[in-house]
Amino acid sequence: MSTISEWSILEKLLLTQAVYKYGENMWFQVARVLKQHGLIQPQQRPSDFFSQKNCQFQYYLLVEQLEAEKQVYRHNDLKNDMPVVVRIARQLYLQRIEEVKERLNQEQTEFGQLAEEIQAIKSGKWDDSLKGDIQQQQQQQEICIKRTSSEVHLETNLKRCRLEEEKDASIHEEHVISTAISTPTETTSIEQEMAIPPPLAVLTPAAPSASEVP
Repeated sequence: MSTISEWSILEKLLLTQAVYKYGENMWFQVARVLKQHGLIQPQQRPSDFFSQKNCQFQYYLLVEQLEAEKQVYRHNDLKNDMPVVVRIARQLYLQRIEEVKERLNQEQTEFGQLAEEIQAIKSGKWDDSLKGDIQQQQQQQEICIKRTSSEVHLETNLKRCRLEEEKDASIHEEHVISTAISTPTETTSIEQEMAIPPPLAVLTPAAPSASEVP
């Protein structure tokens, strides 16, 4: 079973209402009601968040929490006679009311602050502050423009240097090739030695034999 994330008070309240309507054995119907309920945003939950197993697990977790708080209601026979699902729904309903009240108070506070800011702007109290903010934004924009211009200039110079280097390398290569073609090949010292004919052998007259001596 996947890990159960924390349910909101509204989700718990809708769960208990569905269980009260369809019963504790119709988890398929309970899960479908929660998935299709207009007050729940399923895109903020995993696809299996309102599965049958998760709904059943969460409901019985609420039942266990209620049993742990049973001592609070031991002197109230009316509440003890209520079905478990009704008592859970009652608690969640009261918690939901407090949650809505707190949210309303927070929104009223934020609205009051916003109204005061608007009034201060209209009365000119924020003129110096707004001018300073505008000047700061303009300075930041100018810095960004200068930085962008410098980067473009640097990139242009780098491209120009690369083109010049490639051009010089091409000219040097052509020069080397043309020089190699136009210059005759020099003979080496070994080839020169092989090209010189050997000296004529000096013929020494042979000594006359004894029979030839008069």
